[in-house]
Amino acid sequence: MKSVLLCCQLVGSLAFATFYTPTVAAQEQKGQAVQYTVTDLGVLTGANPGPLALKNDGLFAESVTVSNGIHAAISFLGMMQIDLAQSGGLGGTNSATFGVNDWGQAAGEAETPNLDVNLEDFCAFGTRKVCQPFIWQDGVMSPLPPLKNQTGVAGRNAAAKGINNWGQVAGVAENATPDLTCPAYDPASSQYQKDQFKPVIWADGDIQGLPTSGIDANGKAFNDPDGVVFSINDSGDAVGATGTCTGFTAFSYLNGLHATLWQDGSVIDLGSLGGIAAPSPATGLGNIGNFAYDVNKW
Repeated sequence: MKSVLLCCQLVGSLAFATFYTPTVAAQEQKGQAVQYTVTDLGVLTGANPGPLALKNDGLFAESVTVSNGIHAAISFLGMMQIDLAQSGGLGGTNSATFGVNDWGQAAGEAETPNLDVNLEDFCAFGTRKVCQPFIWQDGVMSPLPPLKNQTGVAGRNAAAKGINNWGQVAGVAENATPDLTCPAYDPASSQYQKDQFKPVIWADGDIQGLPTSGIDANGKAFNDPDGVVFSINDSGDAVGATGTCTGFTAFSYLNGLHATLWQDGSVIDLGSLGGIAAPSPATGLGNIGNFAYDVNKW
């Protein structure tokens, strides 16, 4: 794996140098518009959402369609694809990668062979099997630990959504506590969720639940029951959203009421992007503190 990544980084550097010199530099001198090369990375379908993250060295995190489902994968600019499930899965059929770092570590979710006792479909593969977060490195897909509630009972389902260059993984995990904000169980409307799910970070083999924020109907501070972290930067800052439970949309069962930043032990409500009425979850975070938002209701 290390030799592959070294090759990728070298090829990426050479490709950038070749591209930049005759095109971008010359066009900038002449004041012309910059031209781009477009690479078709395949057809997007419900089962194959395509690349979900791109790193500076050209590594993609993605999911790929296989004969019996979908598999977590990473690739270099659409080439040199590595099927992570084939190189060490967790026993289930389906998996997905949502994050990769510059060192080739990847993070995502993989179903197990076990049917969820509440018939939840946390991974949203349609199988209702237990959803297991993972970190992949050097050909090995390793499970990440679950989150426990205040009585020490561990939740069954969790998913990793992002990873930074220090190997810290961000995501979401159930805590085995019934979620009173979840709508009635209704597979017809993609509502399978029954337990609370919290924003979390995994580091050095341990899991840390993050606080949630919010304001109740009377304008008083209130901790939202649910939350998801979508991205974590190299400083350990994380962004996502907190809110209540809803049917599955956009990789989560979260009705994201508050875009949220977790920084230096504090939870910061980022609001809704200048008064936009619809919830605006923060879905990306750069190393210099710049955010990416989803301004549509999910």
